[in-house]
Amino acid sequence: MKKLTYILLISSWWFASCVTSFDPGDIDQERKFHIQCELTPGEIPKAYIHVTGNVDRTEPISRPKEDIDVDLNGDRVSYSPVLEAFIISSYTIEEGEEYTIDIFDTNNNYGAPDASATTVVPFVTDIDSVVITDDLVNQVGNDVTRIFEVDIDIEEPADGNHYFQIIPQMLNPSLLVEGTEEYLPITSKKIQILSNESAFVKYIHKNGIFLDINMLETTNVKLRLEYTAQVDQFDLLDHVLFSINTITDETMMFHDQSDREVSLSSLQLDEPITSSTNVENGLGLFGASAKAEYKLEF
Repeated sequence: MKKLTYILLISSWWFASCVTSFDPGDIDQERKFHIQCELTPGEIPKAYIHVTGNVDRTEPISRPKEDIDVDLNGDRVSYSPVLEAFIISSYTIEEGEEYTIDIFDTNNNYGAPDASATTVVPFVTDIDSVVITDDLVNQVGNDVTRIFEVDIDIEEPADGNHYFQIIPQMLNPSLLVEGTEEYLPITSKKIQILSNESAFVKYIHKNGIFLDINMLETTNVKLRLEYTAQVDQFDLLDHVLFSINTITDETMMFHDQSDREVSLSSLQLDEPITSSTNVENGLGLFGASAKAEYKLEF
């Protein structure tokens, strides 16, 4: 990755947040730490860290490993060569708690200033029920397609959070035959929104659909979903697993602006996104989410 990735973005159409955007006039020769980390209860914290290149490209984008120090709430985070990320395998993330990450260029290997960011993990919001309101199965040759509509009732958010990511998932039938359970998200192209569409958005770089529940009159979401399987595997797919992630404002803002950057540029999705940040003296996202699941059986 040899190019400096920056872009002048138009303002977000959805909301304003503590996440800030910048334009090329704000960029100097100083390299900066770029972090991508979303904390979720029940999951091991993983922080993906890059160092940006400088404007004249004498220093390219790089990925630090053991040559920087990273702390989470004062606890040292170790680097995992397998995951290519900084992790604390024994750390427990809790709902409602505040977390701070600090990054130090201790030996001045990159000439980047120390960076830090803080986030508060939201409380989980559950799905109360999912009801199938229409169900159609068609077979063409060896392929069987199911098109079905669902009413999803989401519980009232308890702590004021109103941004959600909803991901419908099906089992991978090929692996299921071998005795392995793996869920695959139903692609966003196969998800049709039947509620107020202005409350939803789909992103290129993320699965599922994103929702601002404050833009709905109720906490009910109506969707039309579609999936296809081979005839000898169709009966194995006897349920849908709905994941609902409650996400913070800064996380929502970051994905919104990142989608614009990916859409308007030739970036590869594994390059660091630099269009918005909540990292002090750095770039990227230190956000949080809380996940709940609901199994709908056919």
